[in-house]
Amino acid sequence: MEQLTQVPLRDLALEAQYAEIREALAKYSPAKEPEAAEGENQCRKCGVVAPEARALCECGEFLHASQIFTCPSCTRVVPRESRDCDGCGASFWSPVNPPETALTDEMVGAYLQGLEGP
Repeated sequence: MEQLTQVPLRDLALEAQYAEIREALAKYSPAKEPEAAEGENQCRKCGVVAPEARALCECGEFLHASQIFTCPSCTRVVPRESRDCDGCGASFWSPVNPPETALTDEMVGAYLQGLEGP
């Protein structure tokens, strides 16, 4: 008898009501934005999914923040494999990937110019 008191009781009528509520919520909740798959980036500003090769979103937001690397001394944009800076001459072990909030228009411009080539 003692074992029966330890089993949690379930109210099947309440569970059925909860299932109906969950279905209604799912039905009327806003549609989820598509998520970026392998080889794609999702814009944080408008949610559009764009090919990874595209550096700017249609809304103008920069999509390649994780691909910008800068000199730790002067914050000039340098290639990922750089070990010294052409601007200030500093030598370093690895370039820095600044947080997205620290990116400047100059950094983005230098990165985009590097994509276009000389």
